[in-house]
Amino acid sequence: MIRFLFDENVSRMIFNALLKRNSSLDLVRVQERGLMGHGDDELLEWAARENRVLVTHDRQTMLDSAYKRVVAGLPMPGMVVIPGHIQVRQALEDLQTIAECALAEDLDGQAIYLPL
Repeated sequence: MIRFLFDENVSRMIFNALLKRNSSLDLVRVQERGLMGHGDDELLEWAARENRVLVTHDRQTMLDSAYKRVVAGLPMPGMVVIPGHIQVRQALEDLQTIAECALAEDLDGQAIYLPL
């Protein structure tokens, strides 16, 4: 099962609604792990240590940091980028599909953009 780390910029509404749809999902928020305000590199390092796919709205700086990790041969369990304009319902459906259908190795070193 995919384990997720939700960046602080992702709406709590999306996090809670996804957990409500499937309470068995392994979801944590940056805020719950004492990582709020930490830089992209630190979040990606923590996600890699915990083998968690990072869910974020930050498609500019976070993607650049993730790319640098992959090029450097550092672990990057994956990233899901939610654009700001996507409807919440669509984001939930896509995140649920990823969580329930993808394997961790499918996302390793990858950035997935929603909508699917």
